[in-house]
Amino acid sequence: MIVHNLYVKEKVSIKVANQVNLKISWA
Repeated sequence: MIVHNLYVKEKVSIKVANQVNLKISWA
């Protein structure tokens, strides 16, 4: 269960990082 939570957190943080990168590239 803890491993699953870490996996989900990692996926979410990657998604957020990708969105931030897109915003920076658009700016």
